[in-house]
Amino acid sequence: MKKNKMMRIASVLLVAVLLSTSVISGTFAKYTSTSEGTDSARVAKWSFKVGEKDIATQDFEFDLFNTTTYTDANVDTDGNGSEVVIAPGTQGNATVTLTNNSEVNAKYTVAFTAVENGVPLQWSKNGTEWVNNISDLDISTNDAVAINMGNESDITIYWKWAFESDNVVNGDQSNDIDTDLGTADALAEVTFTATITVTNTGKVAGKEAVQLYVTAPEGGLDKPALELKAFAKTKELAPGESQTLTMNVCNYGLASFNEANSAWEAAAGTYQIHFAASVADIKATAQYKLKKAQNWKVNNVLAPAEPINEIKISRK
Repeated sequence: MKKNKMMRIASVLLVAVLLSTSVISGTFAKYTSTSEGTDSARVAKWSFKVGEKDIATQDFEFDLFNTTTYTDANVDTDGNGSEVVIAPGTQGNATVTLTNNSEVNAKYTVAFTAVENGVPLQWSKNGTEWVNNISDLDISTNDAVAINMGNESDITIYWKWAFESDNVVNGDQSNDIDTDLGTADALAEVTFTATITVTNTGKVAGKEAVQLYVTAPEGGLDKPALELKAFAKTKELAPGESQTLTMNVCNYGLASFNEANSAWEAAAGTYQIHFAASVADIKATAQYKLKKAQNWKVNNVLAPAEPINEIKISRK
């Protein structure tokens, strides 16, 4: 008799051999019976979304400065995609909504990193209690937030550039710092970091150098298909060990020089970010969106006394 209970993946085979003997016409007869059963289980789906982006496999854009409130109480929502400008007295906030589309309940932690380039921003979770370092807002393992299947959870970050005497950085009044930032030849930008986690999948310990290449959007100056913008190297990693590397690329670093305009220019659009072992060995990709074209004018100094004969390449 054979019974089947068919499922997938995990299978257990049970063979029962029943032996009996009897005497038939002076001979021995052996009887056997075999029964087989199977069972299986499917791996639960893992999916977390921010908007339409599944952050289990994709990066997402975090419009932290998309809504800015000025000292006169006017609010700029950046509705036309223009460049966001901040100054002493400005503040704003943004909310990220996490959706658990997984088939398991979960808890999440958050690590915040900001590259402020000297801009004395302060940060808050509630808009009333402020810290100078955004990492002080991290949600650690001990404070992990539960989010069950099908549920949502909001993460809100507040920022401000305090005005006049309220602007305190490391215990010192920073009005002079604000003035220096506003009068600098190259105005500072608040940027976020590009990070990648490197895991040693080999059988011996070793180090890895990660190179960050950028592909510019069409519509700007002629540029190489891949431009090296940053690199970082891991420590010696044991087999199975991982390390997260951080690299910073600001808008000025994306620019190329336009001789006709005497300016460094970065085109608006979506930049493709490539993490690679070499220019021919791309390991992972991400995207960075520059909402408005940027340019940095230069002064016409040290002009040659005689005209320069340039070699021009014609395109077919």
